[in-house]
Amino acid sequence: MSWPRWSPAPPGSSASTTAATRSGSPGSSPTANVFAYLADVYVLEEHRGRGLGQAIVEAAVEGTGLRRCRWLLHTSDAHTLYERFGFESLTDGRVMGRAAPT
Repeated sequence: MSWPRWSPAPPGSSASTTAATRSGSPGSSPTANVFAYLADVYVLEEHRGRGLGQAIVEAAVEGTGLRRCRWLLHTSDAHTLYERFGFESLTDGRVMGRAAPT
């Protein structure tokens, strides 16, 4: 079991994200039974408007080998950003999820 496996942002980036996964064994491929959590993405105000938030979310959910996982996140804003990647509101709008592709 590999828990957690962390994926920090590249050196020199102005924003960061971390993903943790849990899988059955090291090197096993994620399945629909595995979920990933994305901490709310934050881009410093002076760097907004450059597509960094979109790039971070895309790298996290599409480029980490976790694209076939179920995803969960908590946020208070930027819902449209997350919706572009298939996230939907699950509760009062603060909790969003993305189902594993079939």
